[in-house]
Amino acid sequence: MNYEPTRYVDSEQASQAVTTDDGLVPDLILLDLNLPRLEGFDVLRSVRSSPRMAGAPVGILTSSDAAKDRHRVAPIGAERYIHKPPTLEDKSKPVNVHRGK
Repeated sequence: MNYEPTRYVDSEQASQAVTTDDGLVPDLILLDLNLPRLEGFDVLRSVRSSPRMAGAPVGILTSSDAAKDRHRVAPIGAERYIHKPPTLEDKSKPVNVHRGK
């Protein structure tokens, strides 16, 4: 299989991609909660409310390890919550993965 990743630099671009029907459905969406302009929570809501995108698996990949954030994304529909190290110096630390559903 050949995958072509698409990167959006802010949440407005990501939200626009969700609402534009180009016929493509992503195999996986990795979403940060800390985005410029809109919160990642809002992008996740857009994904889940889009008939075309609703079934796409979403993993939250973020520096936030706050329990309130994990509990907030679960009912919206994130399959996984992955806490990434906040800095490159912390890259040797283990990554915490939480099931969303």
